[in-house]
Amino acid sequence: MSGTDSRRATAERFHPEALLPHLQSPPVVTGYCVALSGGADSVALLCALAALRPRLRKPLRALHVHHGLQREADDWAAFCRDLCATLDVPLDVIEITVERQRRESLEMAARRQRYDALAARLGSDEVLLTAHHLDDQAETLLLHLFRGAGVDGLAAMPPLRPFGRGVLMRPLLGWSRASLTGYLRDRGQRWIDDPSNADTGFDRNYLRHVVLPTIEARWPAVRVSLARAAELQAEQRVIDDRIADSGLRRCYRFERGTLQLPALRELPSEHRRLVLRRWLRLGQPRIQLSRERLLALEQALVRGGCVEQRQGDALLYASRKRLAKSFPPAADMPDELRWRLDRPLHLADSGIVLEPSQLLRHFPSLSAETDLRVTRRRGGEIIHVGGRGHRPLKKMLQEWGVPAPLRARLPLIWLNDVLICVVGYWIRSNAISVKPAVRSPDAADGRLR
Repeated sequence: MSGTDSRRATAERFHPEALLPHLQSPPVVTGYCVALSGGADSVALLCALAALRPRLRKPLRALHVHHGLQREADDWAAFCRDLCATLDVPLDVIEITVERQRRESLEMAARRQRYDALAARLGSDEVLLTAHHLDDQAETLLLHLFRGAGVDGLAAMPPLRPFGRGVLMRPLLGWSRASLTGYLRDRGQRWIDDPSNADTGFDRNYLRHVVLPTIEARWPAVRVSLARAAELQAEQRVIDDRIADSGLRRCYRFERGTLQLPALRELPSEHRRLVLRRWLRLGQPRIQLSRERLLALEQALVRGGCVEQRQGDALLYASRKRLAKSFPPAADMPDELRWRLDRPLHLADSGIVLEPSQLLRHFPSLSAETDLRVTRRRGGEIIHVGGRGHRPLKKMLQEWGVPAPLRARLPLIWLNDVLICVVGYWIRSNAISVKPAVRSPDAADGRLR
């Protein structure tokens, strides 16, 4: 939504019809799912979606996350059940126990686990709708500004982003909290007031109840102006993303999840930092460095020395030619998963992101509809090495110098029962060619280039 659209939307009363262009923006939608807390914002969103249901022609349901952090939590879940029964909307109540990680506030832990729970329940190409609105956007921008954020943080909350197996959409960013409560009052619809929203011990509540009203007394349109500033930063982020994508195409080895340092050093300094930020955030968990630490890393890489440093649970290590990262193994990583080539595959325990477009470059006979299997080593695998015939994978991993702790976690890619790639070390495109393939110099020894 452009800045002009935001100003016009907030000047009008909220009406469900105005949501239709947003709801129809994803190219593929299998259904809509509202994250329902019971508060005014999410109740307004659910009522609006229920009113639009005949025109959406897709299933509509709701999810309520029961944190158990408030005495009234059971009452809120009961309210959501009653509301959904009245609107004839299926509801799932997800009960979670909030556990804080090191240096994590209770608020942050609850938010993280809430989103994890919602992502786990989202279906393929399903749209999760959250009720964040214009006031939330203004508060988010200020929170990030006070923490010294860059363009990513000042762009605040995007209206649409990938999430779980589907997408997360925030269709209410153009409307104020007051316009949503006005819509509910016109309908005679009740909602829940969470008493913790009045606690100014929380940063967001302090902004909402103390800081913004003071500023608004002098600049009445400050919330709209802040939302517009976030939109402008989001436009700049698109430009930065394109620069980062262009740099990654030159520097990133998708097969190994590494950056090629000679190519990185050829980029302008500002572009190098954009590429480094993007690469550090690929996969899970994402690595986020302060500006000072990012500058120090960039300078070390430009000088050409070896780098080995820890960033949280991740280890960054660089030689003269390659920057790599590794993570401790994830306990819940499956031994086998399916990869459909219409979307990237994130390998959480290694930080590697496999891009279909780059794999398809090696396998022109495949398509976006192809399903591949990705497995861990099980022992006994045999690969064909150019000029040497069939060799045990175990022996080749030793020759390639793969550290012993990494060998069991090394991803193998299969087409049906044919092993076509050992991620990072070997690929055999001609194993599945439609016609007999002429070997290119890169394929002569079967190694990835």
